[in-house]
Order: sequence, then structure tokens, then C-alpha cells
Amino acid sequence: MTDLDLLILTVYIITVVYVLYQAINTLDDQTTFHFDRNELDRVLEEQELKDVISLNFRFEDRYKFEEQPTKLSLSLENKSADRSFEVDWDHSSLTDFEGRSRRAIRLTPDKRFNLPGYLAFSTVPPGKTLKEDFTAEDTLKMNIDGSLESASPIVDILGIEAGSKKPNKRGEQLKKLYANFMERKEDLRFSARIIVKMSDLVDGGKGDRTYVLPCNFVIKKVPWSDALPFNPKK
Repeated sequence: MTDLDLLILTVYIITVVYVLYQAINTLDDQTTFHFDRNELDRVLEEQELKDVISLNFRFEDRYKFEEQPTKLSLSLENKSADRSFEVDWDHSSLTDFEGRSRRAIRLTPDKRFNLPGYLAFSTVPPGKTLKEDFTAEDTLKMNIDGSLESASPIVDILGIEAGSKKPNKRGEQLKKLYANFMERKEDLRFSARIIVKMSDLVDGGKGDRTYVLPCNFVIKKVPWSDALPFNPKK
């Protein structure tokens, strides 16, 4: 190989590496949401509810950083034949990645809520499945017509990035958290606390009970290689 051939090869390799580097930088940062069932399954087992109630959440496969979920989609199946369940939204809550408790608000089709007052229960008759969307109260935004809609993400990753740039103690904490998250050294975690009341339709109310169902969620940053358009995992 002549010196000229070596020079051409070197320039070619540098060009390819540069193009790949630029391509990687243009990929959208993405996340995945995972419902960690371990604690919930343990509680259902302890309370002898595994064969009576099933709780699930629906998420998309991936989310761009700027398109994080603004609500949670709950599916609660009543597998019993003689018990009725009610979700007590007034006493249910969400806890963010910093451990801050937030009021849970069920989203209604008309987008009108009496936030200062009582939130109606959602009833699940025997053999039926309840599907509801809910969010944290502090994510709601009021429209001109007085209706409310969920506008901010449940976990605002771009907000964490912005907060990490502030020159204070919390900013330093967020800076470390955001850096670890971006490097996939640390996941973001948040939780929901769903209060469910069970009514025994056969025993005249003697078997009525209230249960606290813990729901934990994990947000992971998707590796850049998974975001490639030709990735077979997509």
C-alpha cells in the first residue's frame, strides 16, 4: 500500500466515523416505562386477592423525551363473582422520583373536575373491568373554557434537565441524577398508591374491607443503538 493509498484510507475512515457520530447525535433520546409488579403481587398474595383482582397499566413501547406520558392508564379487573370493588380517588396518590406525594386525579371525558372537593369513586362490579386514566393534580392546566387537561408529564425529564442547571443544592442533586440517567447508570422511579374498597355482596357488608395497592414504575433511557431505524428490536 502506497502512502497515497494509506492517506485515502485514513480520510475515508475519519469521514465514516464523523458521519456516524453526527447520525447518533441526531437520534431522539427515548425512554421506556415499566410497571414493576413485585410489591403489588406481594400485597395481593398477602391479602389473598390474587384470584380476585388484577391490576395493569398500559404504556407505549417508547417515548421521546419531549413526549413523556401526561397520564397513567389503569385497568382493574374484578375476577370475583360476588364482590364489588371501588377505587377511592380521594385517598389515592402519586409519588414522584424525589418522594414527593401528589394528589391523584381521575380524568373525566368532559375534562371538568371539582378539585377542592370530593372525587367520585369508580365502581367495578363482579366480572367486569374498569379502565380509567388518572394523573397528578399538579400536571393539570386550565383552558379558556374552564375545563382542565393534563398538560405536564408525570415525570418531566426535560424539567429535570432544566433544574440541574440551577446553582443551588437541589440543582446539584438533579445534575447528578440527570447525568446518571443519561449514561444509563440510574433509572427514574415513581409510584402510585391506589386505594380500593371491597364490598361483599353476599355477606351483607360484613366482609367489607379497604386495601392499599402499591404500584411502582421504572423509567429507563433507551440505548442509542435501539433508536436506529434499522434496529431489529423495534
